[in-house]
Order: sequence, then structure tokens, then C-alpha cells
Amino acid sequence: MGLSRIVGVLLIFGAIALGVVALRAEEARTARRIQQAELEMVRIRRALWSVQLGIAQYKSPRRIGEEVHSLALELAAPATAPPARGGDVRWAKAR
Repeated sequence: MGLSRIVGVLLIFGAIALGVVALRAEEARTARRIQQAELEMVRIRRALWSVQLGIAQYKSPRRIGEEVHSLALELAAPATAPPARGGDVRWAKAR
């Protein structure tokens, strides 16, 4: 084996080693980005749960009653619609 072949083999091994180091560095950067994204998902999920809890508290009958009393609202009974006169004309013609 001549000196040029040894130098060639060493250069190839050096290039391979640099490639492996570059790949590992990229793998580490990607793993960090994944970890940051997962932490952000947990933070957003906690914020969502907090908002959902607040909404659920305002939707509870007890809370609605408290709000009605605190605002001193007098709620009227729901109105009923008067019965229709003559029924639905389209339906009567179809028969």
C-alpha cells in the first residue's frame, strides 16, 4: 500500500467521522425541538383545562342562580306561541 492510498483512506474515514458528528448534532437539535414542542403542548393543554373549568363553573345551575340574584334580575316565564290558525296550508293541499 502506497502512501497516497493511506492518505486517501484516512481522508475517507475523516469525512465519515465528520458526517457522523454532523448527524448526531442534528439529532440533538431535533430532539430539543421535539421536547420544547411537547412542553408547549402541556402548557397549552393546562391553559385549555383552566378555561374549560371556568366555563363549567359559569354554566352550573347554582352559579347561574347566584348571578341572577346578584344582578337582581327578574326573569319572566317563557312565552308560549299561540296555536296556528288553519294549520299549514302546504300540508293541507298535499293531502
